Amino acid sequence: MLFRSQLSTGRSIKTLKGHTSRVLSLIFSPDGKTLASGSADTTIQLWNMASGGSSASLRATLRGHNAEVTSLAFFRDGVLASTSFDRSVRLWNVNACSPISIGVLPSSWSCLGFHSLAVSPDGTKLATGSDDSYYMVWWKRGSSNAIQVVGSLSLNGDDTKGLSFSLRSEEHTSELQS
Repeated sequence: MLFRSQLSTGRSIKTLKGHTSRVLSLIFSPDGKTLASGSADTTIQLWNMASGGSSASLRATLRGHNAEVTSLAFFRDGVLASTSFDRSVRLWNVNACSPISIGVLPSSWSCLGFHSLAVSPDGTKLATGSDDSYYMVWWKRGSSNAIQVVGSLSLNGDDTKGLSFSLRSEEHTSELQS
């Protein structure tokens, strides 16, 4: 269940009902016309927000993950990325409401699943994070939208506090001393 409220008064404008379990991630599309919600019910729902106000409505439910959908991110071109505790990263065509690509970690990797996701400013890479201290960088290959892991980092200490993308899309870690 999602609530839409008016900021000036704090009053609820609309309750968006659709998921059968808790909502874990929300993001607006770059054009602001679609709200994507990821849930513990393993689905992503796309909400039509183009008309705004109380007329927002459910447009589609995307299925494909086998565990909680933990994080969502939009590319500038409108492609939606999602992560899950099923160890996959999926790309979705929001206009067609269909899957484009899937990246799944090999079973030999010990990662438990993903809880966070970021898209690089140039839209060519994704970064994913997991509860067991794995950070991975995935490459999105042009118009094919195929994705593959291009690097990973396992953190075994308390000194590394973040992974981010620079404006030139160079991956780096920031060492912050406590």
